Amino acid sequence: MTTKPPPPASPEKGAPGAAAEKSAAPAPPSKFKRFLVRAGVALGFVGAAYGTGRLQGRSATSEAERATQDARAETASAKHDTEAARALIARLEARRRLDRALREIDRRNFGIAADELRDGAALLEASRPDGELGKLATDWKAYRLIASDDVAKQRGEVLAFADRFDGLVPPKKP
Repeated sequence: MTTKPPPPASPEKGAPGAAAEKSAAPAPPSKFKRFLVRAGVALGFVGAAYGTGRLQGRSATSEAERATQDARAETASAKHDTEAARALIARLEARRRLDRALREIDRRNFGIAADELRDGAALLEASRPDGELGKLATDWKAYRLIASDDVAKQRGEVLAFADRFDGLVPPKKP
């Protein structure tokens, strides 16, 4: 007859094998390790959010830079158009001064006529004329009106300036 072997002894608190079995089970992580893991995960989320924001910000910045460049080009074009309009206005005002000078010559107000001619020449010069219009401005500025009883001569000379001007800057049709 054989006898059964006795069942293995269960580890008890004081048993020498009990300590060996407890050390084999993983110990729960300490609070510091849990903090480090959570901080690492949070840092990962923060980094991802920063990268996403940076990417979106870069695209918004490049769009804003393109819009700024377009606005600068439009501003430059508007400035050019404004300068051209101001030059035309100055030229037309100079032509008007020729007519006023003619009227004053007819009235025998040679001093006022000379002032009108001088102001008209200055306006035409301020419009920065080029070519033949520049030559007209130079001739007009050099012209000196002399008071005399024969107004036909002075009137003819001022009309010659007006005719040259009208040939170079023809009136616009409506």
